[in-house]
Amino acid sequence: MEENVKKEDKEGNLFTTKEPKRESGKEPVTEAEHRPDEEDPPEEKEQETSTEKPTPPKEDEGEAESATDESEEAPQEPTGPESSQDQGGNGDPNVKQVITDNWAVVPTEQENHTHITFEKGSLDWKEMTTAIAAGAGLPEDDMIVWWAAGEGTDKANATVTNQAQTENYRVHVAWVDGAGYKPVKTEILYENDQKN
Repeated sequence: MEENVKKEDKEGNLFTTKEPKRESGKEPVTEAEHRPDEEDPPEEKEQETSTEKPTPPKEDEGEAESATDESEEAPQEPTGPESSQDQGGNGDPNVKQVITDNWAVVPTEQENHTHITFEKGSLDWKEMTTAIAAGAGLPEDDMIVWWAAGEGTDKANATVTNQAQTENYRVHVAWVDGAGYKPVKTEILYENDQKN
């Protein structure tokens, strides 16, 4: 004989599953039964939610909760509609955090931008470093550019610090045709990897 049993997953969502009716002295079944009329197993189907307030599990339900799929990841909380922050740097051990945001374009005074110029004092350099400072969140007069390199004809990245050298960043910028440079990604670094 089977009975409907209400359970709660790790996120507090309630769902109902059929389990064999417990006989006295037997342990409860900890996995939901697969129904032949369903296409996917219950753990792959979206779980039913209820408007009922979740109740804390009873002691004998604790084992049933541990049977839920451990590989499911908890949903990540958004940091804002226009911002994304990730821990780590895709395998770079020096990257503490990666930030992508919807930064504004630094308006350009250039009429015919064809490639990035790394000549200090040029208009292109000035506009590019202004965008780099915006991506790092530093005032331009408090920023040291340790290294800058191109990524093709319309992208560049630079390693920068504040004047006190306590904040380390790798900022990626891109040229937006007819508009100017725009920061597209900032990596917060554990240390300045361009100082030596």
